[in-house]
Amino acid sequence: MSTPPVSGFDEGSVYRVEWGTGTNGALPSDEFFAVGQPGVDMGTLEAMMGTTSSVVRWREDNKEKVGTEGDVLRLQRRDIERLLHEAGVENGKETVQGAEIGVLLVIKKT
Repeated sequence: MSTPPVSGFDEGSVYRVEWGTGTNGALPSDEFFAVGQPGVDMGTLEAMMGTTSSVVRWREDNKEKVGTEGDVLRLQRRDIERLLHEAGVENGKETVQGAEIGVLLVIKKT
């Protein structure tokens, strides 16, 4: 990145690291700083996904469904649980693993 995204920053101070993006020089996704658990349970997955911008926007437009079985993440969670059960995972032992993709961008203010 040659130009900072906003003015008032030192162009020479831009520091960017990528994990799992597939671009030249990116680190493997398993080295992403947020990775720490071998898997997450369904409640944790639902809570984590609830912070994504697409879910936040959907919930703003569908307030009456938030926290119900009609919530977009609850529907996704039930599908994942069903698939895990079909694969032989016991009830209450559902976990998923995922790849992390991330970008760290540090810019020094002038």
